[in-house]
Amino acid sequence: MSESRNEKIIAEFRDNDGHVGGNLEGSPLVLLHSAGAKSGTRTDTIRVRARELSGDERTAVWEEQKRRFPRFADYEQQTTRTIPVLPITRR
Repeated sequence: MSESRNEKIIAEFRDNDGHVGGNLEGSPLVLLHSAGAKSGTRTDTIRVRARELSGDERTAVWEEQKRRFPRFADYEQQTTRTIPVLPITRR
C-alpha cells in the first residue's frame, strides 16, 4: 500500500523538525494528531482548544494570512467554500 499525501507530509514534518518542502514550503503548518483511546500513541502532548472564527474576526485574520502567505489567496480562488479559520490556544 502506498503512502497517502498526508502520510508523506506528516513523515517529512517529523523528520525535519516541523518543516516541509514542495508547495507547502514556507507556509505555517501545525501537525495535529488526536489519539484514540484504543489506537493512539502519545508524544509531546499539549492540551489545546480550537474555535472557529466568524464575521469581522475571521475576515481580519484571513486577510492577514493571505497577505503573509499569498498561496492562501490562490487556494481561495480555486474553491467556492468558505475556508475555516481556527485559532489554537493552549488550555
